[in-house]
Amino acid sequence: MKCQMDHNSRQHFLPLVLTAVCGLSLVTGCGCGKKSPSDKSGGGSSGAGPGPDAIGFHNSLVEFSKTAREPLRKIMDAVKASDEWIEYNTGGTKPRWELILIGSNPYDKLAKSGLAAPDSFAKDDKTLFNTRIQTVKNNCSELSTIVGTLAAYYKAEDYKDDQYKKFLDLKPRIEALTEAIGTAIVEMGERSETLASAAEREALKKNPVGIFILNMRDITDKCEAQMEFLTDERLLLEGSGTESKTDAQKAEAVAKVKDLLDPAEALAKEIADMAAKFSKADRAALKGRDRLAKDYDAFFTVLEDQQGTVRKNLRFAQEHGYIGNESSMKLLGGTVRDVVNAHNRFIEGLNKGN
Repeated sequence: MKCQMDHNSRQHFLPLVLTAVCGLSLVTGCGCGKKSPSDKSGGGSSGAGPGPDAIGFHNSLVEFSKTAREPLRKIMDAVKASDEWIEYNTGGTKPRWELILIGSNPYDKLAKSGLAAPDSFAKDDKTLFNTRIQTVKNNCSELSTIVGTLAAYYKAEDYKDDQYKKFLDLKPRIEALTEAIGTAIVEMGERSETLASAAEREALKKNPVGIFILNMRDITDKCEAQMEFLTDERLLLEGSGTESKTDAQKAEAVAKVKDLLDPAEALAKEIADMAAKFSKADRAALKGRDRLAKDYDAFFTVLEDQQGTVRKNLRFAQEHGYIGNESSMKLLGGTVRDVVNAHNRFIEGLNKGN
């Protein structure tokens, strides 16, 4: 398990880029890299072939997944509140199941969604997406019914008659449904992003400004990979941190996490080398576009600050064997967001015609 970072940050790239850059070669349907009709029904996975279909589908899937996820936290909070209501013999706050889907029920919107994998996708990819989309829709529909049932149950105070049996009977099903929804969303998201990123990369290569986006994208990917190592729970502080440790104890702690620190350090060098090279990229395509040039330079300023924070934490971990407590690790993980935002500012400027 890792400290939570912004796992949606990579998903935000595609909708931003699509507006200004990819529209030039993708939305107009240039057909570059598309599979032939004979490829569509094949058993292999899609590569970069689906082109604009992959990007459009990915963007739609992001919104579909967001709609499915939004009520889940409220549902699990209601489960927790219901457990506590039982534990404290109706003491504390009564669970408010009736508030979870109040107003416009997002699951009604989901049920009407016609989202499906494009025909240009390979057969196995269409199966992967379409079966999971249906799983999410079915499970969300069932959750909606359960929420309504429990809302009425608690409103009528029927738990006084059956000693909470209805909730206790439904609880395992709620947990199974929420887990299945989460799993399906992750599986779809990972594959969709792979397809869309490949298609987008091909489009960016054909655009004069695309090289700057790809440079920032490649560095950001390395930063995210680096943070996967540095936010591993094995690097969390154990205890209060005030305990005195000998040099031998510190060395032992460091040795246990060497497999995390070494690749993180290697990535730091790789990122530094990429930054040195990419920051000196030929600016001919940005001639007369001073705002974009400044945004590109600003990316590397933000990156240097972020990597400075990484190096500081790495040195500490290489001496003590941990990064810090959950709060400090979350702060470290959040620095990647600064790099992502710097990338996005360039895209936003491009969208505005800078």
